[in-house]
Amino acid sequence: MLRSDDELKLDCSGDAKNFSVCTDGSWSITTKSNWLAFDKMEGRGDGSIREQILVSAKRNISVARMDSFILHAAGKDLKVLVNQAEGKPFTMANAFLTQTLQSGIDVAGTIIKIPYTYGYNGMKLILTTELSGDGAEGLSVSQFNTTLTETNGMLEIPIKGIPANKGDLNIKISADDPTILPITVKAAVMGRVILKQYFDLCVWGSDIVANKPGVKGGYMETPEGYVVDPSVAVKPTNTTDDGGADIFKAFAPSFIESRGLKGWSGLEVHEHPGYVKMGTSKINGYLTTPPLGFAPRSGFVTVTCRAAQYWGTNGSSLAIKVDGGTPSIAEYTYKHEGTKQGQVWEDVSFTISGATANTKITFTTANGTRFCLDDIVVSE
Repeated sequence: MLRSDDELKLDCSGDAKNFSVCTDGSWSITTKSNWLAFDKMEGRGDGSIREQILVSAKRNISVARMDSFILHAAGKDLKVLVNQAEGKPFTMANAFLTQTLQSGIDVAGTIIKIPYTYGYNGMKLILTTELSGDGAEGLSVSQFNTTLTETNGMLEIPIKGIPANKGDLNIKISADDPTILPITVKAAVMGRVILKQYFDLCVWGSDIVANKPGVKGGYMETPEGYVVDPSVAVKPTNTTDDGGADIFKAFAPSFIESRGLKGWSGLEVHEHPGYVKMGTSKINGYLTTPPLGFAPRSGFVTVTCRAAQYWGTNGSSLAIKVDGGTPSIAEYTYKHEGTKQGQVWEDVSFTISGATANTKITFTTANGTRFCLDDIVVSE
C-alpha cells in the first residue's frame, strides 16, 4: 500500500488538498475530527492506480489546530496528521459614507464603504443593513451579496433614496455568519444646502489674513470690463495687495463667472486666495448673495460663514441684512482684533425666518471699513 503523505498542512480559510492512496483491495478512512471532511471515505484499489481523496477543513477563526485521520488498507492502520494554520474571524471596521447626505436631495451615487480583514478568496458574504434615526426616513439599503477575492479589502454598499428629514442616521450592518460581529456607522442627514460659496476660484492677491504675499496677473480692458490678459505673467504681491480691482464694478461678466460669482453682487469686493475682502479705507463694501432659489418648507434657513477683520482695525462688526426674511442677528462683533501680523478667522452662524426662494443676504460692516469673508453656506 502507498500513500502520498503522512502529514497535511491546510491554511485557515478552509482549503482542500488531495491525498492519494494506492492499494490492492478495499480501503477506508475514519476520523474523530469535527472539522475535517473528505470527498470519499472508502473505496477499492487495483494495486496500480493512485486514487485521489480530497481532504478539506472548516474555516479556522482561532489558534492553529491539529487533528488526524486513519487510513485502513492492506490490513494496516496508518495515521495521517492534519495541521491547520491560525485564523481570525472576518472583521468589518471603520465604515464611512462617501458623501454628505442632505434632506430633500437624492443620495444616488452614495456608497457605504467598509474596510475588511481576514477574508479569503471565494468567501461568500451576505450583509443586511438596518437604518434608524430621524434621518433614516426615505432611505433604503438592499441586501448585499458578494464573493471575496482578497484577504483584506473594501466592501461597497449603495444607499438609495431621498432623505425626508435632517437628523441622526444610524447604520447597522450585520452578516449572515454569526462569527462576524456587526458594525454601526454614526452618520447624519444635514439640512438641504441651498447655497454655498467657498471662493475657491479666487486665487490672486495676498493672503492678508495670514499676512503672506501672493501673486496676481494682468488685465486688458474690453467694452464689458476688464478680462485677464494671458500675455502678462503673474507677479508677486506684498502681504496686503488685493488680487485686482472691484470685481463687480471693474470686470467683465466672463471674469466674474470664472471666479464662481455669477449672480452675486457687491461693492468694493476684492479677490484674495480662497476668499474675498470688502471695502476700502474710505468706502464700506458689501457682498450680496443671489436669490436662494428654493423656499424651505419651514421658512427657516441656517447661514454659516467665516469672517475676519481687516488688519490694523479693531472694534468692528459684521452687519447682516436680509431682503426677504428676518435674520436672528443683525450684527456680529468680532472677538479678535486685526493686526499687522495677520487676522483670525471667526465662525459666524445665524438663522433667517420667513425665507423664500427670492431671499437675498447681504454682508457688510457696521462700524468699520474693511473685512474678509469665506465659506458661506445656507442650509435648510
